[in-house]
Amino acid sequence: MTLPILEEILLPICICVLLPVAIVWICAVYRRKNLTRKAEVLMKALETGAPCDVDGFIQDKKALKRKAQASRDVKVRMHDHIQTGFILIAIGGAFLIWWIVESGTFQVFTGSMLLLMGIGFTLSGFIGRKMFAKEIEAEEKKTVEQISVDKAE
Repeated sequence: MTLPILEEILLPICICVLLPVAIVWICAVYRRKNLTRKAEVLMKALETGAPCDVDGFIQDKKALKRKAQASRDVKVRMHDHIQTGFILIAIGGAFLIWWIVESGTFQVFTGSMLLLMGIGFTLSGFIGRKMFAKEIEAEEKKTVEQISVDKAE
């Protein structure tokens, strides 16, 4: 015997609210402890007078990777939005077809949410391409110039 309150109210709250909060909290605690540990090691090295590279020691590899990914071309980011949108639309459409075959609330809810998210990503990609047309054109000119310089060398 299952309690309806457990299935209908508490389980979605735990999955949709408590689980993401717990994951973010665990990540924040890990980063804070990692930074504290690095700072302690760096302070010990500075106290003893050992030569050390402060920038290389403190910088996080994941942070450097995120920084490199953020500096990607605008055109590539817009294409990624469009591609993500099409994938979400396809998955949402599959869920809606599943709902037509077997009617259920899970399929229609999940399918409609994925479909709406896909439409949003796709629109943001197309609108972003129009908004950042000058930046995309400048990046393409820069790439063409770089290629011609490389060939000249």
